[in-house]
Amino acid sequence: MNGGIAKQYNIESIASGGYSSALKQLLPAAPTPPSPENPTPDSERSSHLWRWAWTKSQKHRDIGQNKAMCLFKLRDLLDAKIPVREALETVAQEWAIPAATIRGWYYGTSQHPGVREHPKSDWAALMIPGWSVQRERKEIPPAAWDYFLALYLTHDGDTVAECYRRTDEAAKQHGWGDLPALRTFHKRVQSDIKESTRVYWREGEVALARLYPPQKRDRSMYAAGEAVVGDGLKFDKLWVKWPDGEVLNTSTGWFWADLRSNKILAYRLAKTENTDLFRLATYDLTAICTPTDAWIDNTVVAANKAMTGRSGNRHRFKNREDDPLGLLQLVGITPRFTLPDMTKSNPGAKPIERSFGIGGLHDLVAKHPQFLDRGFSKATAIPYAEFAQVVAQEVVRFNARPNRRTDICAGVKSYDEAFAESFKDATVRVLTLEQREMLLLMPEVVTASRERGEIKLQAGKGPHGAHRYWNEAMADRKGQKVVAYYDPADLLAAVTVTTLDGQVIGKVQHYAGVGFGDTEAGREWAKNKARSQKAQKVAAQADKRMGALEAAALTPAPNTPASIPAPGLVAPNFGQPLKRVANGDVVGPSSDPQRQRIFQENVNRMLDRHLAKTAPLKTRSTGANQ
Repeated sequence: MNGGIAKQYNIESIASGGYSSALKQLLPAAPTPPSPENPTPDSERSSHLWRWAWTKSQKHRDIGQNKAMCLFKLRDLLDAKIPVREALETVAQEWAIPAATIRGWYYGTSQHPGVREHPKSDWAALMIPGWSVQRERKEIPPAAWDYFLALYLTHDGDTVAECYRRTDEAAKQHGWGDLPALRTFHKRVQSDIKESTRVYWREGEVALARLYPPQKRDRSMYAAGEAVVGDGLKFDKLWVKWPDGEVLNTSTGWFWADLRSNKILAYRLAKTENTDLFRLATYDLTAICTPTDAWIDNTVVAANKAMTGRSGNRHRFKNREDDPLGLLQLVGITPRFTLPDMTKSNPGAKPIERSFGIGGLHDLVAKHPQFLDRGFSKATAIPYAEFAQVVAQEVVRFNARPNRRTDICAGVKSYDEAFAESFKDATVRVLTLEQREMLLLMPEVVTASRERGEIKLQAGKGPHGAHRYWNEAMADRKGQKVVAYYDPADLLAAVTVTTLDGQVIGKVQHYAGVGFGDTEAGREWAKNKARSQKAQKVAAQADKRMGALEAAALTPAPNTPASIPAPGLVAPNFGQPLKRVANGDVVGPSSDPQRQRIFQENVNRMLDRHLAKTAPLKTRSTGANQ
């Protein structure tokens, strides 16, 4: 029909050798497969088919589209009353595909159905490789499916097979109908239940939170030694015999690692994880560097008041106004706690955790060749000295291992090399000896006695009382709360006393008790008391530099009493006020004649004085008017 010339063809007379160009133009174009957002098929089966199709690769969808184009042309030929054999041969020759294969696609085989009974809009999906083994979706009674989900979607729920058996029993009892095979339920669980739904109900919120991708943080913003991360590691695979003879499998180490390079900087070992272990490891750390920030867990050991008191976001113990300032803050280290809520954060994602995991320090020590066939029981316990030696060796090997796959090491450097490269150009804070010694002490808030300022520690308190400490400076702190820093290993040594906000008061000596009949100790105590009293008197006299006579000479003379002027006007007493007597009658002033006469004379004198004062004023005023 181009150029006004019409051409008519008898479709039944077309040779079986192939399509003519005119017939190709008459055939409709292949429909475009629906998008996953708005699928064309309305039936549930078609929707399921296209959901499956969009899970396949583009290459597989293109194969299905090409096969569907071939079948579209076959269908058009059949609709045009062309015999089946001729139509198959025509399409086979055009597409270079065996006619038997095209026939199987269209009519189906004994192994899989064809597309003839399906809408043409689904053919592109039906021809995708893999669908040939699919079977028609079998329906599960809604009541049975709801019952199955109630059994399966529970915390630590049973297997699909067991839930299916219980559902089958309930379906027979309640008449829900016949159920498909167990395999159908397995497939339905995979296709109809989202992974997030399954994880939430069967594994909980913590597992659901792990489905969200983690946040990656850049640690290159810190220089070497500027920030550290610490945590405890329990060597629970080894039994260790300690010097006191106790055999334990709870030997624990506290490790500090540089945040930038991951290098292990300092550590201490103990029988269990405790505050002293944390404190002494920090003391060793300050011999290398004093970091500005320290990331630690919000545990009882790490978040205790002795080490991190008055710090923010410390969700351990009850905060009080008289809590001492933590030892970390005293030496200028800011503690930063990980969020303990596993549904909102992941406290186990600290960088040092990777140093403890598979292939980390825990495995390196437990599987050391020196410990082969040893340490797995109390009978084969490892001496502590040998255990500590192996831990030290493995820490060195761990830091020196090359080709670390971190952003800082770039798969080339070791932790030692990465730390040294940054540390040589870093500004390192160094503590004084006195500041470092504070980490060897433990704080305790005490109240100085109201009598003399003496303090007593609860630490080391026994049946014979508590340890007492006092010096002359404590007399100024009577009744006040102070912080005493004591050495847990030597309670007889002097303690360092500070105010609650960290101001140092000084060293306070220990006062030990003595035997009741120890006269030598009594004489020594009296001698020390006399010396103290003498020194206090000298200091008191030095403080008072002005004597009593000098003060008396400088005291101002007493002032003379001020004269009292005469009143301007005197108010008279006009008799007694009215009185109410017992019988209820009211009487007036007294009717005594003598009192009346005296009263009248007083009134007359007052009136005469008043007239005498005002008479000259009236005379002058009258003369002026004249």
